[in-house]
Amino acid sequence: MTSHSPIVLDLLHLTEGALDANSEWCQTLSALEPGKSATLRTRVNPITLYPLLLRNPCKIHPIPARGKTWETTLTRSADPGLELDLRDLPPPAPLNHTMVALAELPSQSTLLIHTRFRPVFLLESLEQEAVEIHCTEVTPGHWQTRLSQIPISKDRTDSNSHE
Repeated sequence: MTSHSPIVLDLLHLTEGALDANSEWCQTLSALEPGKSATLRTRVNPITLYPLLLRNPCKIHPIPARGKTWETTLTRSADPGLELDLRDLPPPAPLNHTMVALAELPSQSTLLIHTRFRPVFLLESLEQEAVEIHCTEVTPGHWQTRLSQIPISKDRTDSNSHE
């Protein structure tokens, strides 16, 4: 088996305005094969990058680092949908990251989030939305919440499910 060096993209020198889809770093991420990962080091909150990062199925794990920097690991997925591991973020960041990712979620896709706690505020925020929700405690301190957009029908009552 051949081992590959991890891809680390140091973007600390870039400002938010310089982070666009045509940049070399974004093309590098787009070329990742399923199962491969890259780590982004930025000074900008990765939430601002979600419109670019969520174009392909992937798992994103943002971690606040020293100072005002972030280390975000992005792993390309072969499965459709998006996954956010938000266990390293303090509240209310998981809610904010989830809402931005959900807004960028392609139709017919699923968003899976991992948090340290049951995302009560998220569940309350989505009560009136056309989103199917399945929330499960995997282990103590590890919750998985699967969000799927559902088509809105004219006579829709309350088709959201909270488990």
